[in-house]
Amino acid sequence: MKIFLLLFPLLIFISCDSLNNKYVDDKREKNINRPAFELKYPASWNIDTLDTDYDIDGYFSIVAPVDDGVSVFVIYNTSINEEEHVSAQVKAHLKKIIKNGTVSYFDKWGIFKGHGAIIKGKTLGVWKGEVKIFCHSNDSCSFLNVSQYLDRDKERVLTGFQLIESSFKLKQ
Repeated sequence: MKIFLLLFPLLIFISCDSLNNKYVDDKREKNINRPAFELKYPASWNIDTLDTDYDIDGYFSIVAPVDDGVSVFVIYNTSINEEEHVSAQVKAHLKKIIKNGTVSYFDKWGIFKGHGAIIKGKTLGVWKGEVKIFCHSNDSCSFLNVSQYLDRDKERVLTGFQLIESSFKLKQ
């Protein structure tokens, strides 16, 4: 009986922790439909409206229900230099977030062609993770997307990031 009483708090802790980390594959979706763009994202994810720079038409973050999963969008009403924006993001992330990360490049995100980079390494030198950066520009508008997650959450967030990527459309 004493062993049970000693182990009971441990069992409760393990049970609660596993419940908190259990992923339910939520097929429900939310939509953002704005004059310049539209997209879908999982219903269990949230828009960070508390960010001081939040502007649903220009700058917003879609936050996954994990420690470090987020998809940030910057929507421009003009043409921009894709390579410069991606390069600046890569440099900033390698300097402050993922020092000594490995970088690979790509040129397609959803239905868009542009410039992109994936940085893999240890976030803040501790947790393995990935940052995916993509920029697309045309004559009338542009966007930059930066998504990140920790490797331990990949299975939980990948379908959400894929939904965002596959559903994102510019209207201009």
